[in-house]
Amino acid sequence: MIKNIFSSALLIFLSVVSDVGGTDRIIRLATHESPPYTGSSLKDRGVITKIVTMAFAREGYETQITIVPWKRGFEGTKAGVYDGLFGCWYREQRKEWFIYSKPLIANEIIFLKKRGSPISFDGNYNLLSPYTIGYIRGYAYPPEFEATKDRLKTEMVDVNLQNLEKLKRARVDLIMIDRLISRHLIATKFSDDSNAFEEMAPVLVQDMNYLVISKKTLDFQVKSAAFNRGLVYLKKSGIMEEIFKSHGYSQETSLLP
Repeated sequence: MIKNIFSSALLIFLSVVSDVGGTDRIIRLATHESPPYTGSSLKDRGVITKIVTMAFAREGYETQITIVPWKRGFEGTKAGVYDGLFGCWYREQRKEWFIYSKPLIANEIIFLKKRGSPISFDGNYNLLSPYTIGYIRGYAYPPEFEATKDRLKTEMVDVNLQNLEKLKRARVDLIMIDRLISRHLIATKFSDDSNAFEEMAPVLVQDMNYLVISKKTLDFQVKSAAFNRGLVYLKKSGIMEEIFKSHGYSQETSLLP
């Protein structure tokens, strides 16, 4: 049923896309591997990639998307090698180089523990001092965690999969992880142990995810405005929600802005 509804919505969508050609209608974008949001091996190269592509297409733009390591994409967009970058969190200092779109999705960072663990969390990080907490290099974490981190037992790794493996083997007691990334990794890498993990409340931090256009891009304000119009259309028409559901995230549409 969802597939039929989505197909009908897509046909309507394609019928009203502007028929405009030319190299000035090509947008060169960078993003990084961050399943299920983005990824070279994913359906449509990820749910966010699909939303970005369709928002630009609505306004008559063709997207050329390159998946590269985060730093390379970020620096390349600053330098104008790429017209834009998606999968970004808002940071005030980045406005020097970029113009931000309307938000794409909310990223929720949570604690994950082994199912059956008695650990609870009420927002007071000091009470977690008996436990070892795994976290990822480069994530944005709550100021309260940063302020108490030196008094806690923590272990930092480069990728979420490492932390999940460590949690499974009881080498850490808790890990900090993006909710959707956690669900994706558990479903694809730990399917035999999917009940071994438990999400904890409350959400530690929620950061909105954006597309940015480089200020070195020709007509960057025009292109950013066009993307925003396309994004608003996808949201109001229900297509954005159907994209989410078609990627298997019918329970997570509350993360859409």
